[in-house]
Amino acid sequence: MALNLFLEALQAYPADRYSLSPEDKTHYGLDWTRPGQPNPCAILFPANKEEVAAFVRLGAEHGIALVPSGGRTGLSGGACALNGEAVLSLTRMNRLGPVDEISRTVYAEAGVVTESVHEALKPYGLTWPVDFASKGSSTVGGNISTNAGGINVIKYGNTRHWVLGLEVVLASGEILKLNGKLEKNNCGPDLKELFIGSEGILGIVVGAELKLSPLAKEKQTVLLGVNDLAAVTRIFRAGRASAAAFSGFEFFTESCMNIVLQFRSEPFPLTQRAPWYLLVEWEGDGAWFDPVMEDPGFVDGRMAQSSEEAKLLWSFRERIAESVSLKADPNKNDISVAVDQVPAFLETFGNTLPARFPQAEYFLYGHLGDGNLHLNTLPVAGVDNEAWRACLADLNLAVAEITRDFHGSISGEHGVGLIKKPYLHFSLSASEIELIRGLKRLFDPKGILNPGKVVDLA
Repeated sequence: MALNLFLEALQAYPADRYSLSPEDKTHYGLDWTRPGQPNPCAILFPANKEEVAAFVRLGAEHGIALVPSGGRTGLSGGACALNGEAVLSLTRMNRLGPVDEISRTVYAEAGVVTESVHEALKPYGLTWPVDFASKGSSTVGGNISTNAGGINVIKYGNTRHWVLGLEVVLASGEILKLNGKLEKNNCGPDLKELFIGSEGILGIVVGAELKLSPLAKEKQTVLLGVNDLAAVTRIFRAGRASAAAFSGFEFFTESCMNIVLQFRSEPFPLTQRAPWYLLVEWEGDGAWFDPVMEDPGFVDGRMAQSSEEAKLLWSFRERIAESVSLKADPNKNDISVAVDQVPAFLETFGNTLPARFPQAEYFLYGHLGDGNLHLNTLPVAGVDNEAWRACLADLNLAVAEITRDFHGSISGEHGVGLIKKPYLHFSLSASEIELIRGLKRLFDPKGILNPGKVVDLA
C-alpha cells in the first residue's frame, strides 16, 4: 500500500522527473559493481536541491528508502538499489557557477561531471585537483560522498581537502548550508566533514563550494620498467628524499601492462618488458631522476616530450581497471597502508596470495605515493563458478587479515558501500563502528537514506 501511494504521488511531478521503465531501473539500479540484481521501485530525476528535498520528504512520508546516485562509477556497491528503494539520480543537477578568481572557488551542483570542472577552470589557470581514471563520468557529489582519492593525492590530498562548503539535504528534507566560502571557521565541530565520505547515509550532498588550485606548470612524466620490487622501493625512496614536487607516483605489474595492451591499439610504450612499472610525474627539480638509470634494477624508461605523450603514458596506468573489466567482472580489493609500509606489504602479498590461491590471476597496481593499492583478481582458465566463489571468500578474508596486520584500511578510496561492509571490523574498532551507527540513528532515524550501506543498524 505504501509503495502504491508513493508511486501515485510521483504522478504530480513532471514526466521527466521520474521513470518507472524497466530499462531505467536496470541502468540506474547498479554502479560499477554487481552485488546483486537491481530492484529499484522508481528512478527520480530532481532538477534542483528543492526537488531533492521534496523527494526525500515524500520517501519519508511513505517509508520508501532513497539511494543517491551520481555517475555510478563507485566500486563498493554504494549506489546500488537492490531492495525496492527509489534511486535519486542527481545527474540533472549539473550547474557550475561562475569562477571566483579572488577566493579561488567555484560552486558546483552534485551532478557536475569531474572532467567538466577541470575543463571549465583551464581558461583561468586553475583546477580542482581531484583526478582519476573515471573523471569523464564521475560526479562532484559522488566524489564528495566517498571522499574520492585518485592519482594526485600524493600532492593534493583527498577530495575533502578541496571542499570549502556543502549544501546537504537531511532525512527530514531540510537543506543545510555549511560554511560557504569561508577559509577559517572555528565555531565548534565542522559539520560538513561528517558528510564528506559518509556515502549518503547521513544526508545527500546537493552542491558544494569547491576550493581551487593553480594549474601545475612544466610537469615531467616518465614511465619506467624495473626488474624487481627492491628496485621499486629504492626508486621510490630516492624520489621521496629529493626536493622534487611529485604529483603522481604510480606502480603496476606486468600482468596489468599485458591486459591493457590486449584491449588497445597503441604498441608497448618501451623497448623492453619488465615485471614492474612505475609512472612518475613531478614538477621542478629533476636531479633525483638522473641516478635512477644507474640503478641495477632499471630495465627501460621513457620520458614524455610533450603533454600529449604524457597523456599516452598515463593511459597505460589509467586503463588497467577498464581493461580487466573487459576481460571479465573482477573481484576488487581497495586497500591502504602507511606509505613507509608499502614495500613490506607488497612483498607479503606476493609471498602469500599466489601460493595460497593459485586459482586466481592477479592484477596489482595503485598509488605508491599515498599507500593505496588496488588488487583485481580473475579466475584462471578452468576454474568453474562454484570453485571461484569459494576461492574469493577465502581470498578476500586473507586480504583483510593482511591489511589488519599492517594497521591498514580495507577501503583506501572507494568507500565501504555493500561490498566492504563485512570487512569493516578489520579496520575499525567496535567502538568506532558503534559511533557511526549512532550518527546514522541521529541523522536518519527512519533509516531512509542509502540503507544497508557502510553499517547495519540491526
